[in-house]
Amino acid sequence: MSTGYTVGIHIRRDVVDRLIELYCDWRTVCAEVQAAYERFLDASPGDQAMAFAAYGAALDREQCTSDAYARQVRVVEARCGAAGERDSVTCPW
Repeated sequence: MSTGYTVGIHIRRDVVDRLIELYCDWRTVCAEVQAAYERFLDASPGDQAMAFAAYGAALDREQCTSDAYARQVRVVEARCGAAGERDSVTCPW
């Protein structure tokens, strides 16, 4: 499907690489959260408290990695403009 226009944004490779790296980190930690939750659900009554604590720690790590990814997205947005302002924009970096 064609949008009828071309967006000309030039972004440094290292900025894109970092954005992708942070996204991959976040997705990895999301999988760890799911695994920790499943371990909690499967835990025996004597292990539930520890499994729940591990799940909470996984959620904390996910929050931290999602915050880092969101900060990098905001850096790119700030330098390239908002979605509706990006046509034919060349970023100054």
